Amino acid sequence: MSNFFSVIIPLYNKEKQIQRAINSVLNQTICDFQLIVVNDGSSDNSEQLVNQYSDPRLTMIKQKNAGVSAARNTGILNAEGKYIALLDADDEWMSDFLEKISLLINAFPQARVYSTAILVKTENREFPTRMMGFINHHSQGIIKNLFACLVRNQYMLSSSSICIERELFIQSGMFDTNLVTGEDIDMWIRLFLLSKIAFSTSVHGIYYKEINNSGTNHYLPEDVEKEIIKLISADFSKMVPAQFQSDYIRFIQIKLNRLIRHYAALGKKIKILQVYQTYSSNMSLKTKLNILLLFLLPNLFIKPAKQVYRLLKNSIK
Repeated sequence: MSNFFSVIIPLYNKEKQIQRAINSVLNQTICDFQLIVVNDGSSDNSEQLVNQYSDPRLTMIKQKNAGVSAARNTGILNAEGKYIALLDADDEWMSDFLEKISLLINAFPQARVYSTAILVKTENREFPTRMMGFINHHSQGIIKNLFACLVRNQYMLSSSSICIERELFIQSGMFDTNLVTGEDIDMWIRLFLLSKIAFSTSVHGIYYKEINNSGTNHYLPEDVEKEIIKLISADFSKMVPAQFQSDYIRFIQIKLNRLIRHYAALGKKIKILQVYQTYSSNMSLKTKLNILLLFLLPNLFIKPAKQVYRLLKNSIK
């Protein structure tokens, strides 16, 4: 008989954290699960540390380094459980995480995606994820509008606190291996458009942000641009129902504004101009004016400023 849950941990050079993650899974109050660690070409001592475990529920799959999305997909394809629970190698669960997910599954049979709040720990403080649309920290329900949450910077869903029906993962196309950043948000959006998501505001996991030099925070503006290109593509936009279109557009505008800020911090003035020329129709007026001000600063080139001014003048009319 196959397990009810399959837990997937993608692993790449996390020798200082991987045992904490594994222990948090093996210590769950629910024992009906298989644990798959996908070693994505680690070059440190991670593999040897995983091999120290003798628990029969734990399996390690080794592959050449292909990125976190490919590692997660490998785990999903090899999973036996009806539900896939994800956990990053540098995070951990409370001992009752799977128990809480089981309660959500029973309480919301109309859903196919389930998640709990997660505690975010930085080097200086800790706080639970923001939760839009829920009255208090002891409630649960269906997420009504994920785009509205994203617009307000309320990232309720996490790759260390989410559980998805395996067949839905397959139906969605799984994680996009072409994306270096934003691959999780891209996945959550596609799942939201395919299924209802049940969410509990109680905290059952810990996300360690910017601790131990986590590789998830180091990416290039060009990687962000790939995410934007997919978001504004015709194939993607036509999946978004009319009632979510305004928040969907606003989310794209926020992404573009952040992309401009990335390039500005790197002093890439020509790239900013190229981004404007390519995506101006998707930008908010505020972003367009910010670009104008940026190029009018005396320490920047005058010629690009004139080009931007002429483009802005025509688009704002």
